Amino acid sequence: MDRAAVWQRYGPPRSQDGSANEPRSHEACGVTWNERWRYADPDGAGWDRLVFWYRYDLRGVFRVWADGTYEAELGAPS
Repeated sequence: MDRAAVWQRYGPPRSQDGSANEPRSHEACGVTWNERWRYADPDGAGWDRLVFWYRYDLRGVFRVWADGTYEAELGAPS
């Protein structure tokens, strides 16, 4: 799934950290990323959706709860 497909599926993110050209990388949910898109919980169930990118490659889509636990929605830790 490319950036346009993610945008079409989930809409615009509520916030974004980093960028595709960010030279620094980070680790979260078992993936390395340099750009993160955050979406508010669409169902009011207490989780946010995080979409991780490394350059232009999708690294995964995760549900993350307030206590820090998470589960993969799309993709898996590599």
